[in-house]
Amino acid sequence: ETQNDQNNPTTAVSLLEQKLTSGQQPDAVYPGGSSEVTQALLPILTRSKILSIDATSSATLNNPSKYPYYFGDSELSAQTVPPYVNVAKQKGYKKIGMIYGNDVSGQASMEGFKSAFQKAGMTFVSASFPDSAVDVTPQLENLKAQNPDMVIFSGYGVPTLYILKSRAQISWDVPFYADLLSGAFPIAQNMPASSLHNVFVETTKAFLAGNPASTGNPVLNTFVADAKSLGGQQVLSNIGAGVTGVGYNALVLINYAANQAKSTNGQTLAKTLESLKKASPPVPWVSYGAQSQFGNFYYTSKNHYPNVFPNGFLFVSPGTYNTDGLYVPGTGS
Repeated sequence: ETQNDQNNPTTAVSLLEQKLTSGQQPDAVYPGGSSEVTQALLPILTRSKILSIDATSSATLNNPSKYPYYFGDSELSAQTVPPYVNVAKQKGYKKIGMIYGNDVSGQASMEGFKSAFQKAGMTFVSASFPDSAVDVTPQLENLKAQNPDMVIFSGYGVPTLYILKSRAQISWDVPFYADLLSGAFPIAQNMPASSLHNVFVETTKAFLAGNPASTGNPVLNTFVADAKSLGGQQVLSNIGAGVTGVGYNALVLINYAANQAKSTNGQTLAKTLESLKKASPPVPWVSYGAQSQFGNFYYTSKNHYPNVFPNGFLFVSPGTYNTDGLYVPGTGS
């Protein structure tokens, strides 16, 4: 059963409360597509002891003592940061800038980058923009005036385009690196190549076209075939198998835990997810490769998010998704 919360926390809370007061308590919930919505729903879900899994990435949500029935099935913002630090070190960059959406996800991402770069002995400067902004030129001008050697940009969906359009408008050509959130957007499909010089996106090897771990992953191949058979071809081509797969993974994880526990009780499943038996390759979920090469979903009582290995990421030129939803890097930069 689905309800459209329009990515609005207030709407999401209202819809959930209506469901619960109707006496129809769900066994499990996918609590929204953004950290703001998830954060608004978790107190209600926790009180009702309802299991929930989604792909939001704010570290504030990874709090098993506060939210014992909630699990994440996507990378935490901080887990994607080390490759950026490595690039900055290799290039000899000393000052790092960041432009980000001023919401829970953006703030969490910014704090993760700030901590990592400062720990590495680099200067970190940033500017934020409201999610409703359609022009971030003033924020970028402010950031440009501080003369960073590279800039990381973070936005959920269309704001990614506004950032790059504003960058082109002020003719700023320092290297721009998309975080994993911005990088998931099909940038090259929506921006001319002339605006993408010195722009790079972080992507995962598990969903990279031509990578053996993606093309040779039988679970991913089955998932893609099933998605196509259900009319999901356009979704795969527009936002990719990585973004599409998180909903699939949530259901797979619940099913895997239920079979292990021989139960569908939310409290029982939460405890079971904290001690999942290791799956024999190929693992049943589509992320991290057929043999967990780049990470895994083995949660603990202190960590309700997946473990991600730094070598699972790489930087490529902005590209598009092929018909299987795998990322095809561009030829620019």
